[in-house]
Amino acid sequence: MEEPVDLAVRISGPPEDKSTIWRKICEVPLNPVASPALFERIPRPASPEEVDPKTCLSYGSRPETWHFSQGAIKRSVHAGDHIVSNNGDFLQALAVAGQGIALLPDFITEMDVQAGRVERLFPDWQVRPLWLTLYYPPYETLPPLVATFSDFFESYILSDAFPRTNVFYK
Repeated sequence: MEEPVDLAVRISGPPEDKSTIWRKICEVPLNPVASPALFERIPRPASPEEVDPKTCLSYGSRPETWHFSQGAIKRSVHAGDHIVSNNGDFLQALAVAGQGIALLPDFITEMDVQAGRVERLFPDWQVRPLWLTLYYPPYETLPPLVATFSDFFESYILSDAFPRTNVFYK
């Protein structure tokens, strides 16, 4: 954490930063999606090993590596560097427009999946989910207000009162 904060809410992979405290709230499903229009221009891949890296839309600051599993079988796709963005909504819009395959959280893609604007690829393959976490600076003791908010946030997210679909978390 570069700025003074009490806590942050984050959706990301498992923590790698050992200087902060992480509290995992839940897992956030992640799936590859593409528009049917994309497959009017290129062959539809039947499995991860058939994905052309040039068709991948990468999330982050550099090209991603996507890791798929099907039981004990593991496959990796090294996404190309044609389009790289740290904005999931932008990548989803590009996927809807037929510009490539995006690996995104279901809560971003679900409306377009239901409307048929994109489809999930490789339903028999899994991708490790992201984590919804709270993370804190290295407190010796969590301040009472931060602890109270953290307990409330987790209870609310995991409760029936949280307005969600099954795409937000597992």
